[in-house]
Amino acid sequence: MATEMKDTFDNFFKQATETVQNTVNTGVRFTEEVSRFWTRPLTGSQTFEDVRRRGEQMATEVIGLVQKNTAENQKGLDAHCRNSMDLTRKTFETIAADDVSDLRDKTFNLCNTMFDAVRKSTEIGMNTGMQMFENWTSFVTRSINVGDKKLAAAK
Repeated sequence: MATEMKDTFDNFFKQATETVQNTVNTGVRFTEEVSRFWTRPLTGSQTFEDVRRRGEQMATEVIGLVQKNTAENQKGLDAHCRNSMDLTRKTFETIAADDVSDLRDKTFNLCNTMFDAVRKSTEIGMNTGMQMFENWTSFVTRSINVGDKKLAAAK
């Protein structure tokens, strides 16, 4: 029993040590990648004129990115509002039911409309988020990673 307990604790400390080591290694790799990501535009340039030009290009691209993402966000908000207005209209139609059978049918339709509205809202949110993410990755590709291409061409 003492041997099993010793093996259990040895295994526990080995796993704990490996977990801490993996966490530290992941943090180091993350820090290296972030540093490379943000310094690449400057370290990939041959002259300070290149750094200035690329800085201007990045500033221009950031403005374009903000404009695109703001427009995409507004488009998503408009779609959400139209979706909510349709649901609100259907709710008022249900309230204005004439008799019990009419109320039952309209309530059933309202439930279906509510589920459709939730589905549409989720789709709108996903599509808007994906488009904004694609805008961001396009910005990164065009503006920030240009240093690798120049470095490869200079060699």
